Amino acid sequence: MKFLFQMCLMSLLISFTSVPNELRDENPICNDLKTFKITFIGIKEISNDHVGNEWISYCEIDDENIFKDNSKIINLSKGEELKLISILGEVNEKHNDYAKVESTLNYSDLTNYQGSGFYVLVTIKEGNGRYAGNEAQFKFLYSIE
Repeated sequence: MKFLFQMCLMSLLISFTSVPNELRDENPICNDLKTFKITFIGIKEISNDHVGNEWISYCEIDDENIFKDNSKIINLSKGEELKLISILGEVNEKHNDYAKVESTLNYSDLTNYQGSGFYVLVTIKEGNGRYAGNEAQFKFLYSIE
């Protein structure tokens, strides 16, 4: 009985350690998995040429809307990317204007920004009225922990 148990154990060990080369991952990433906390701090107006005064701003990370002072925890490995969408809209107008900027961040970007942050420039254009064509520009501020 002891011999049979030892043979079964040996068989299991061999089957777990004998992986054909074509099935081996040449670039294992499991050790590079890192957790990041991305916080949308808010927006800062850079310029505004009669576009509007009341705004709604938020970002989208992994199909989840994140509003001012809220965060999203993500896990990212080397070689993976994160899509971040910064969204700005004018509110309380007859014709609301809207702008969005899609950014792609990779593992190195997040590692470099960790402990500080970054910003995304968003430009919105007035679509109607006597100021049609005028623009306003905002910084979307993010922190990474």
